Amino acid sequence: MGFAKAAILNGFAVAVRLLCLLGINKVLAITVGPSGYLLVGQLQNVLQIASVIGSFAINTGVTKYTSEYDNDLLKQQALWKTSVNLSVIGGISSSVIFWVAAEEFANWIFDDGALSIVFRWVAIGVPFFILNNMLLSIVNGKRDINNYVAAHVWTSISSVIVTCFLVYRYGVLGSLIGLATYQILAVLVNGYLLTKRSWFRVEHLIGRIDRSIIRELFGFTVMASVTALVIPITHIAIRNYLTEIFTSSDAGYWEAMWRLSSAYLLIFSSSLAVYYVPQLARLHTYSDIYREVKRGYVFIFPAACVVCLFIYLFRIDLISNLFSVEFLKIVDLLPWQLVGDVLRVASWILSFIMLAKAMVALYVSTEILNSILFYGLTVFLCDYLGLQGVAVAHAVSCFVYFLVMVVFVRKHLKKEYNK
Repeated sequence: MGFAKAAILNGFAVAVRLLCLLGINKVLAITVGPSGYLLVGQLQNVLQIASVIGSFAINTGVTKYTSEYDNDLLKQQALWKTSVNLSVIGGISSSVIFWVAAEEFANWIFDDGALSIVFRWVAIGVPFFILNNMLLSIVNGKRDINNYVAAHVWTSISSVIVTCFLVYRYGVLGSLIGLATYQILAVLVNGYLLTKRSWFRVEHLIGRIDRSIIRELFGFTVMASVTALVIPITHIAIRNYLTEIFTSSDAGYWEAMWRLSSAYLLIFSSSLAVYYVPQLARLHTYSDIYREVKRGYVFIFPAACVVCLFIYLFRIDLISNLFSVEFLKIVDLLPWQLVGDVLRVASWILSFIMLAKAMVALYVSTEILNSILFYGLTVFLCDYLGLQGVAVAHAVSCFVYFLVMVVFVRKHLKKEYNK
């Protein structure tokens, strides 16, 4: 399947997911306000950490090797069995930790032990997050775009149903519980859809752990673990810093802007994830990889520029309608955020190569350094520019990261594949 076709088919799922995210954002803006956004952002980062670490961060590896072993069904099934075993172990372990330490997590993340009930629900929901992500990784690796689209559409719809119902009933607390549990509903339907595929049998997931598979997945575990820890922890630290030097509402404005940014960037990140990792895993020469990267820049980068220009031109109307007039302070932050987002997309086209080709050392070092740079620039620039400093820090760190990708990924590919 070519890039354009994959992007178009995936576009439907992205459109549904985008509408669902924007709908949830609107509900949250009206019901919980900027300070509520702060709590939602904190919990979302915790769930990102838990779902990746709890799965031993193998999902990207599962996608890569499912694609790579497409002509070796026994090895492919050994991969799935090993992955399910690891996911079960990680899911149960994570659940126990969150249940036992619920009050400690509430004090650390929310600075409010009374919200420990949220982490009891996290303990229930995390295994389902882990299982759903693992199943989606298998579907992506099989390049079953129809099922992949259906699964993501249902996951998005589940998030709206669960979150909006709980927000309506319980306000801020409901939004947090909904965020922690919506994938319980999603995994039930997605699991059912998967059983209808001709290439899938439930028994393909049940069996012993293969140690050779674990060794192959180890590099992806290291890379994804770094991402799962470094990026959310950086965001938590930034929100805490903004709350400390400004107000919780200001931190909530930044969180709302970041959620808006994440929503429209789904158009690009999901298209790259659906097509890029499985495709790049199959390519073994510099010229083939170069052609694939060039296609990415031809399709993705101009589209990112157009979308960001549209958002900038209609920023006041978009923020008023997607959130509320209370969030118009975001208008001052948005231009630099959009510059950074365009550079993020340009960087992703190259950084996905590091994932597909398991460039562990380069990936880990660049992720850590970029996060340190982002936080450091935020602290430095907020002293001079106020809240706008965090948006400028985002743009500058993305520019530096893009330059690093151009230099080092190109150098690595020439060294390893231009033979």
